[in-house]
Amino acid sequence: MATWAVTHFTGVLDSWFRDDGPWVKVAVQTNPYRVGSFNNDAIHGAMPIGERPTTGPGKGCDGFHDWLIKHGGTDAPQSKFQVVVQGNVDGDVQISNLRVLIADRQEPSRAVGVVCPSAGETNAHPISVDLDKASPRAVYTSPSGRPFGFTVKKGESETFPITATAHHGRYSWRLEFDMTLGTEASTQLVDDSGKPFRTVPRPAGPSWEWDFQGAWAVHDAGATSTPQRLSVGEAFQIPQTSGQRTR
Repeated sequence: MATWAVTHFTGVLDSWFRDDGPWVKVAVQTNPYRVGSFNNDAIHGAMPIGERPTTGPGKGCDGFHDWLIKHGGTDAPQSKFQVVVQGNVDGDVQISNLRVLIADRQEPSRAVGVVCPSAGETNAHPISVDLDKASPRAVYTSPSGRPFGFTVKKGESETFPITATAHHGRYSWRLEFDMTLGTEASTQLVDDSGKPFRTVPRPAGPSWEWDFQGAWAVHDAGATSTPQRLSVGEAFQIPQTSGQRTR
């Protein structure tokens, strides 16, 4: 998986990297469709009730995440993204102790779920974060059982797919890791181009599913009637349940 990711970004790393720190360069890809570990997964989000986008996400799921964020939506209930760390100095840079920094926590707000449907779920999530814990940690799962820790030389890269989950609050958060170079020590902040990552719970009830053309639909498993539909340009509202629709 890591080999695929490094190969996938070869040739575009210079333009993709956003941080030119003295020891490492850090690149963050927040669109899960463009991350090999996640690009078959459904993309879920929370959209403010009453939001009325005049355009849809387009064909396929490639533009769904950017469309969601542009129109005031948020990852829900998971943020899935990839971090690439590349050595930027002569010598071995030791990377260790990946941490979660919560910038803000609020109660969930009223929203409606939206989703770009899956091509087949994957389970390759080596770094996971439970944001609801009192002191959230970045949990690294290695086939060998070894703890988080890597060494990068100049021009070498390490790739970290990350999945962060929220069920009980709205979170703004960042990551940070330690670095050592010889006898010197430093830290590196990881965020979304200077802004914190944002993750919220998935709204209760069914989600509006994009049809890849010009409308949203809710397929209520308990209903025998045709799916509820919402055209692009109409305001997002909470879908009715099958019981509400038959009254």
